[in-house]
Amino acid sequence: MLIAIYKRKIAGDYRHPIPYTIAGIVVIVLTTWMSISSLMRVS
Repeated sequence: MLIAIYKRKIAGDYRHPIPYTIAGIVVIVLTTWMSISSLMRVS
């Protein structure tokens, strides 16, 4: 979704705010880290 919003063909004239993009990236990184650490504990 974060990548798609910067594609002119998909988003048209919409301008996604940079703070929202940064927050989205932080959420992705944290979710990935929590998923990996959770899987490591199960094994």
